[in-house]
Amino acid sequence: MTLLFTIPNAQIEIIDANGRIIRTQAIESDDKVNLSCYESGVFYFKVTAEQGSSVHRVIKE
Repeated sequence: MTLLFTIPNAQIEIIDANGRIIRTQAIESDDKVNLSCYESGVFYFKVTAEQGSSVHRVIKE
C-alpha cells in the first residue's frame, strides 16, 4: 500500500492504533509513503503544513 501526498513542504507522522509515533517524514509535493513494511491494522497520519495540521485514518488490510 502506498499513499500519495500532494501538500508541499509538509511533515507527516505515522501513528499506530496504540498512539505511538512509528515514523516521521518530511514530504514535498507528490511524495509517496510506502506502508508495505507495516503489518495490517489501523494507522493515523498527522499532516502538518503551513496551512495547519490534520489527522487522517487509514486501514491497511
